[in-house]
Order: sequence, then C-alpha cells, then structure tokens
Amino acid sequence: MRCRPSYGSSLAASAALALAALAAAASADVREITAARVTTPPVIDGRLDDPCWEEAFPSGDFTNLRGNVGPATQATVVRICYDASTLYVAFDCLEARVADISAAIAQRDAEDIAEEDDCVSIAIDTFRDKRTCYSFLVSPIATKRDLHTSECGLSVDIGWDAVWDVETAVLADRWTAELAIPFSAIRFSGEDEPLWGVNFARVEMPHQEYSRWSGTEGSFLDPRSFGLLRGLSGIERSLGLELLPFLVAKYDTSGLYDYPLEPDDAEWDVHPDAGLDVEYAPAPFATVNLTLNPDFAQIEADPNEINIEGDEIWLEERRPFFSENASIYDMPLNLLYTRRMEDIEVGGKVTGKVGPASLAALYVRSDDLPRDEYGEALVDSSGEELPPETSDYGALVYRQDLFGSVTAGAFWATRERGDGSSSVGALTAGFSPLASVRLNAIAARAYGSGDDEDNAFALEWAYSSPNTDSEGSLSYVGEDFAPETGFIEADQRGTYGGEGHLWKRFSTDAGWIEEYELCGWAGGYDAEDGPVQTYWAGGEAAVQLPIGLALGVEYNASYDVVDYKEFPRASLLNVYLYTGVQSWSGIVASCEFGEYHNSDYLQAHLGARVQPVDRLTLVGDVSGVALREYEDLDWWVGELRTDYYFSPTLFVRALALGEHVRELVDGSDAESESLDLNLLCGWEFRPGSTLYLAYNDSYEREGDEDRHLDPTAVLKISYLLSL
Repeated sequence: MRCRPSYGSSLAASAALALAALAAAASADVREITAARVTTPPVIDGRLDDPCWEEAFPSGDFTNLRGNVGPATQATVVRICYDASTLYVAFDCLEARVADISAAIAQRDAEDIAEEDDCVSIAIDTFRDKRTCYSFLVSPIATKRDLHTSECGLSVDIGWDAVWDVETAVLADRWTAELAIPFSAIRFSGEDEPLWGVNFARVEMPHQEYSRWSGTEGSFLDPRSFGLLRGLSGIERSLGLELLPFLVAKYDTSGLYDYPLEPDDAEWDVHPDAGLDVEYAPAPFATVNLTLNPDFAQIEADPNEINIEGDEIWLEERRPFFSENASIYDMPLNLLYTRRMEDIEVGGKVTGKVGPASLAALYVRSDDLPRDEYGEALVDSSGEELPPETSDYGALVYRQDLFGSVTAGAFWATRERGDGSSSVGALTAGFSPLASVRLNAIAARAYGSGDDEDNAFALEWAYSSPNTDSEGSLSYVGEDFAPETGFIEADQRGTYGGEGHLWKRFSTDAGWIEEYELCGWAGGYDAEDGPVQTYWAGGEAAVQLPIGLALGVEYNASYDVVDYKEFPRASLLNVYLYTGVQSWSGIVASCEFGEYHNSDYLQAHLGARVQPVDRLTLVGDVSGVALREYEDLDWWVGELRTDYYFSPTLFVRALALGEHVRELVDGSDAESESLDLNLLCGWEFRPGSTLYLAYNDSYEREGDEDRHLDPTAVLKISYLLSL
C-alpha cells in the first residue's frame, strides 16, 4: 500500500526534510562478502545442493526497514561463487509461512513485482564509482527483472535487459534461488583483482518485511550504501560484440476499409523484411549500439487514457533500442522524448564512462507524421492525415563527476527536417550529499528555424527513505521554449512556479490497523505575460488492515486567479480501496466526485486481477468520467488482459483495449468508439534469441461510420550471436 504521490506537500516541508536528513547523517561500518572461485560451477536448478555452495562463504543478518527498523524476522543467507566466465549467486530465504508466499507476476521486468510479490535482489557496482550499478531481481517462480542505474540510483534504465539465468525452488520452510550472471552481460574495469560494491535485498510478503544486507537510508540502488564484494580475480571479458539479426513476415491488408467486410474488400498480402541490431563494447567503459530497419511488432499497444484537458499525453518508451541506457538523458526538463521518432530507418548510439566522465551520443533517421503542439496528427482539407516526413535526430550528453557527490554536464539535441530545424542546448548540475537526498538543476535554451528562441530553467529535489518520500521542483519555461526533440506541454510554456509532495508511512501496534500513510501536495504557476495564475493543493490518507484491505481518501482542489479574482478550477474528493487475497487475486476500486470547470464531475474506476491457476493471470480494468451542466461528456476506457506462462521463457498474451466517448456538440450527441485487439506468443528458445507471433486488429466507429483498420499478423524470429 502506498499513497499516490501525485504532486507534493509544501515546498518548505520538502526543503526542511532535506536539511534534516543532512543533519542526521551517520556513518556505518562497511559490510563485506567474499566470492569463492570454483572449478565446477553449480547446476542452475534452484536447489542449493551443489558442492560449490559448501565452498562459498555465507552472509546474512539482513535489516528490516519497513516500519520499525531492526533485524529481519525471516532469515536470508547469501553465497557467491564464480569461475572465469560467470558470477553465481545463491539466496536461501527461510520462511515460517511458506503457504502465504506471494508469487503472482510472471511477466519479465514487471514494474510492480517488488510491491506485489516476494522477491530477492542483488545490486553490483562494478566500477565502484558509487554512482552506477546493475540490479538483478527474482521472485519465487523465477520471474526476472534487471536494471541499470546511474545518478546514485535516481536514474533507472528499466529497459536494460541482460542475458542471464535463474531457477528457484519452494521448499517446506524456505524458498531458494540460484542466479548465473555472465561477466559478458555487464561492464567492469580490467583490474586483475577488482573490488566491487554489492548489496542484497529481500521483499517478504507474509510478514510484510523489506530487508537489506547493507544500508538503511535512501534507495537500495544507491551504491553509496553498498558493502564490498571481495575475492574476484582472473575473470574474463568477452570480445563484447553481439549481433542480433532478425527476419519478419507480415501478413496484412492494403489499408482501412468499411465494415462489415465484403469478401473482396480486403486485399491480403505477405511482406517479408529483415533487420539487424548490433551491440559492441570496444572497452569496459563504452558501448556502441546500431539498428538497421528495426521492427517492434512484439511491443504491445499503448493503453487508452481519459484526457478531458486535451493536453498531449506522455507515452512510455517501450522499444528496446531507446529504453536501454536511456537514464543518461534524464534531466529536470524532458528535452529528449524518443516517442517523437516514429518509423525508424536507421539508428545508432554510443554510451560510455571514462573515469569520472559519462558520455552519450544518439543519431536516428525516422519518418514521422506532422503533429500539432498537442500531439495530434495534422490533416489536410479532406480530413486525411498529412504524409510522414523524414527527420534526422541527434543528441549529445556529457556529464562529469566532480568533488564529493557533485556532477556537472552539458546536453545538445536537434531535429532536422525538410522545412526547418529545431535544437536545444542545456547545462546541468547535480548534488547528492546523502544516500537519501538529491538536488538537480538545469538551464536550457531552445532554437528554431525562425525567431522561436527562448529559455527554460528548473530545479528539483528529492528525499527518499523506506518510510518517507518528499520531492519538489521550481521552474521557469519561456513562451517560445518548444524544442521538437522534447516533451514540454503547451500550457507549461510561458509560466514560472513550483510544486512538491510529502509522503509518510507509520506503523502501529493497534490490532485492527497494520500501518497508515499520509500524503500531501501543493503547487502553483503564474503566467509570464498575463494575469492568469493557477494553484492546487491536496492531501491523502490511507490505512492498511490485517485482512489485506487498504482504504484511502484523497482531496484535490485547484484554482485559477485572473485579475486577482479567484475561479474554482476543480474540487474533487476521491475514495478508494484495494484488497488482495493471498497472491491469486486483487481488486482496486475508486470513486472521485466534485466540481470540474463549473461542471458536475464523477469518475469511477474498477480493476481486478485474478490468478485462478499458477502462471495464468487475468486482468481487467475500466474507468469512466461523466461531466454535466457546463459540459456534457461521457468517456469510458477499458482493458482486458490475459497472460499465460508455460515457463519463464514461453508465454501467450491476449489484450483488448476499448474506448467510448459521447459528447454534446451543438445540441446533439456525438459518439465514437474504438477497439484494439492484440495477441502475442513469445518464446525465448535460447538466451537472447526469440520467436514472436503477433496479431493486431483495430475497429473504429464515429457516428454511423464503421471502419476496420488494417489487421496484421506478424512472425518475427531473432537469433543472438555473442562473440
């Protein structure tokens, strides 16, 4: 359970927390674990009965950080051994309530796995720079999640996927995990006897514990709180070259057509294609990625969202070429939004770290639909979308680690197209005096083909601990600051202001409440050249009951001030609940109501997850908004998803996304509907090599007109060659 930190508490409270953390800093002894070199590696089957584990040195004594800090009640023991090519890690997790272990999520890299399921993690700082690390997580059913982080754990590459192996076993009084991490999957220095930073963590759901091997403050992914991994010597680096050729066969129609279908209306055809991805690490500190004619048919569709404001919607980057190693572009202002790059012809990028310096370069050529400032595709006089235009994108980043925890850097990005160009440059700075505190600043200037030049500045801060979070920002964005490479919302331009939030969790000894949480936020923006001001504030409270039920209430209020006169923008009350029964089901429901822009507002949300048998998950979600009086609008979106994992490397997934909109326009109802269907079968038949079979279909209805949009079946096979 966690209050949703929408925006934040008062800015003063956030700053006070950061200063308090500085004053409370305390040093601790550095823990150590020694890896044992073995001649016979373990069989990766999840059972710790190999002779090499008897040779390895055990280490435990994890500290529980949830609620009252102290020794974990459920013991965890870790062992590490290695040979010339691979690092092996064993977790032995004692558990008094094995029947209550949560292991519902089977999808790799699921974002909520550490919140919903039991799991263990290892994080490794291979350069021991105390800024970057690799993290490998596994659940009791061998679900994997791997990450690469920088900026002391605050910048996370969720798209980084390594080739590694893991198996688990659930026994009568414990569960165990064996990990095999090839040294070729990670970057490290060429020292004969390297000394690495390391940390371990465990999420234990039956007793609601979150424990770590080292450190009690800040993020688990912050290497400054890591212990030491000793004993490594004579480990091998591979040539560092990976080739991933792939073949694609698409079976689709020539375009959209009327529905119902007539047999002769659809002209089906097969379109073969091929492409190549290359990754090369010429040195321990550098990686080169190239992609030629990439195809992302296996990436599922973006979910529908209710967007009554009409602003451009931020879309998550799911394509591996962009999502891997993307954290180096993280800044207080988003100046590189790769979803602008739509149909890619060719792309290349270089990332590296030389001592205290981090560098990155990106080039992409793509065909993009012309869009307006709200992200909508432009159309001609007949209502048809304008044809795509070829664009060349480029980006450069340089970041230098200075004294202590201070960084400074520079950024440049540009887009060149047929009728003009857009560029943006920036200077950045960061400061992290403690594992739990981070400050970032940026000063940027955008350049256009004409006179569209303007500046933007931003400062953000964050404080994080297992039971407290606080973050906030101050910013100024010029009226004409609109770089085509970034994501700057139209209503954010020409404003200055700030926002922040504060979240706190409390444990209690009351029998009917396990814990409760409080959260508050506030913010405001003024127009640069005008009398309009916007302010908002809100709060949230939630309680967790022993029966697995969480209840919460949230209030939001926002106001526009024009010529010193206050106009209510929104006043909304939200009541929600969340419940989970063991690991096989969960329900979330909420109802939000109030006044929105002089209209009565009602929003309802119901979501459910059911796991009737192991490895089968059913997820349903529906949300709706109704506005009455000043506006007359009904907007519903829904999602139904089914996943079945035959094994951690073989799955089938079905997804349906629906949307219905009814709006009163000129005295009459205007209605539209859409339905997107996706079926995906995936098989990783050898590490890094995959076979995908996908089917995508879409239907639209606007008024009395039905359309069926280009159904497509795709077969894609890729084979990884590591040299």
